[in-house]
Amino acid sequence: MARFRSGRGGARARLVADGREVTGSTEPIDLVFDGDVAWLTLTRPDDGNAINLELAHGLRRGIALISNASPRVIVIGGTGGSFCVGGDVMEMAAAADLSAYIGELAGTFHHALADLADLDAVIVAAVDGVAAGAGLGLALAADIQLASDRAVFLTAYETLGLTPDSGTSLLLPLAIGMPRARAMSAAGMRVDAASAAAIGLAQEVVSPNDLPAAVRDLAKRLAAKPQSHMAATRRLYRGAQPDHYRRHLDAETLAITAAGASADARRLIHDLAARSARSAEARRRRASRAAA
Repeated sequence: MARFRSGRGGARARLVADGREVTGSTEPIDLVFDGDVAWLTLTRPDDGNAINLELAHGLRRGIALISNASPRVIVIGGTGGSFCVGGDVMEMAAAADLSAYIGELAGTFHHALADLADLDAVIVAAVDGVAAGAGLGLALAADIQLASDRAVFLTAYETLGLTPDSGTSLLLPLAIGMPRARAMSAAGMRVDAASAAAIGLAQEVVSPNDLPAAVRDLAKRLAAKPQSHMAATRRLYRGAQPDHYRRHLDAETLAITAAGASADARRLIHDLAARSARSAEARRRRASRAAA
């Protein structure tokens, strides 16, 4: 087993996996190679593994490392009881130009997703807790979704006055059908783990304690056979044209950048950021009182 995790500030590090040397920086991503399995974990637990620019760039670098190592299976998960709550609303609210920031964030994350799709490996999403917005798109980018029974799936874009990104507007209808996908987006529906399994958003649901073992067993089985067909297979399922997924991601980037320029989006994002800050402060106060 070989592990790679860089320090903050973009320091470069070296990893040797199965005799193959790769270099790069992936903070805040934890990347472990174990035989023919790459374990890629989002490591922003205090923020629900929210996607900010640092994480989006780190994900691109991590996927480049994975590409060099050529594993047969890639497992994507999150830390702290969340898979990924979506884009970092606090960082959005702090941006001097909200539309430009959203465009850069979406574009960077989309490059990572497109590069991920080109890898000849089975991609498994281990969804524990919330998968919202871009987190839902990341889960849908996988070929197989295993979920804990506390998993929750939602689009979340509508609460911020934004259009879907991260491939959600393409992959969600393919997974659950257009009517359900549009209803989730229009009404802000939250889909629990049992319902997700019933409609095709998850292939298996287990307890949070059993999820790691279930994912390990699946990864071991999949890694026992060649997966050199997976990138082509993924492209065929998503659209006949080789660049269909990339072009769709580009279209989503343009749409969400435009949506981010609206007064409604600015108001909703700043309101949610303010509520989140108050909630975080309340949690800190409770923890301080409990420790006293």
